[in-house]
Amino acid sequence: KVPVAVASVSMDPVRSTGDLTGQQVSKGGMKSASLKDLCPEDKRRIANLIKELARVSEEKEVTEERLKAEQESFEKKIRQLEEQNELIIKEREDILLKSDLFSIK
Repeated sequence: KVPVAVASVSMDPVRSTGDLTGQQVSKGGMKSASLKDLCPEDKRRIANLIKELARVSEEKEVTEERLKAEQESFEKKIRQLEEQNELIIKEREDILLKSDLFSIK
């Protein structure tokens, strides 16, 4: 597990000052750890988490692109079906009109 001191690492360079040992002292006077202070196992865990984050981010991007493409495809299909429906309605009206004309004669 990550030591408590690591959780308090300040990422704001304005709020902390570094010394030559890699320790950082925040304005509150507490020492906090840097990545250099972590054991190799914790460094590997962080590296793996960063890799996983990159993989998930890329997967999310691919999924969003696929979703957008599918949405555009569905919207196009809906427009085609609406146009087809309008043609069917017009043909039906024409047929009814013609059948009314034939029945009058």
